[in-house]
Amino acid sequence: MLAEFRKKIWNTVIFLLVIILMPVIVLLLISSAMELQATDVLSYFFSSTIGSVSGLLSVLDRTTILLILSVGLMIAFRCSTWNIGAEGQMAVGIVGALGVSLFLALPGPILIMLGFLVSFILGGLWGGVAGFLKAKWEVNEIPITLMQNFVALALLDYMVRGPWRSPEVALGRTPFIPETARLPFIDFPLNSAFIIGLVFVPMCYWLLNNTLLGYRLQAAGVDRAAASFAGINVKRTIFLSMFISAAIAGFGGASLVFSEFFMGQSMMTGNYGFYAIVPTLLVGSKVELLPFACFLTAVILVGSLNLSIVGVPARFTLLIMGTIFLGMCLPVIFQRKRKQ
Repeated sequence: MLAEFRKKIWNTVIFLLVIILMPVIVLLLISSAMELQATDVLSYFFSSTIGSVSGLLSVLDRTTILLILSVGLMIAFRCSTWNIGAEGQMAVGIVGALGVSLFLALPGPILIMLGFLVSFILGGLWGGVAGFLKAKWEVNEIPITLMQNFVALALLDYMVRGPWRSPEVALGRTPFIPETARLPFIDFPLNSAFIIGLVFVPMCYWLLNNTLLGYRLQAAGVDRAAASFAGINVKRTIFLSMFISAAIAGFGGASLVFSEFFMGQSMMTGNYGFYAIVPTLLVGSKVELLPFACFLTAVILVGSLNLSIVGVPARFTLLIMGTIFLGMCLPVIFQRKRKQ
């Protein structure tokens, strides 16, 4: 009992060090390398995020999409299926939402519900390709989902620059969707889609911890041979894990259309499919911690992007996120050293 308690305390300490101290250290190194005042960099980082009302609203807005995507990724990861294709699955979902909202003459609420449904299905089918290959022939899902990202993003780029391009602008984007098909804002830029993101958390917790499917996902993720011996259809479970994960990512793409952009344009996925991996890995199997991890990740994203005003290139966002990825390896390294 005492050893288990000490392990939980240690994991909590590592979590806090990774998510809080490592970004601060990186910011200090950046300010030193660029000959900037460290106090100015840190002060503006926090004032542009949690230190002001507008900054906090921007952080919560970014938390929305991270939360939706992280829930989907957690379902795949629970089955030890690595869905690295959320970026492309979002793009497919965006195409589905745009196709519904731009070309169907339906009442606004019906357009929104139908758009989310179509995006959910298309995203699931797109990710289901990798799930099928994994289940049928043990094809590694990581390179498959990575390559699917490029194909889906190219499809989105073609649609918004080609057949769906707005004739009113020279830039490659679609016309705006009807105003009746737009989710309302709580307080700009925070959209009511934030509530949808929060609802996904208890739904995911219930699915993973209180359903037969959740048990099968965990059993197949821990030991597939034992799960198969226990009567679980492991191949079907692998496919379902990827289908559901990708479907939720497609749903997230639709949320960008109905709550933020209200149109389609190239690269509107914003790398959120990759950023969402960070909070998902940070919390492990603890779904209840996902909102906090997504919030802290959003703080890092918004703050590091806003640092361009004080002379820090926006590319340093990738450096900070990469550093956090490396920091997440520390618990694994320490555990392996203890076993040696």
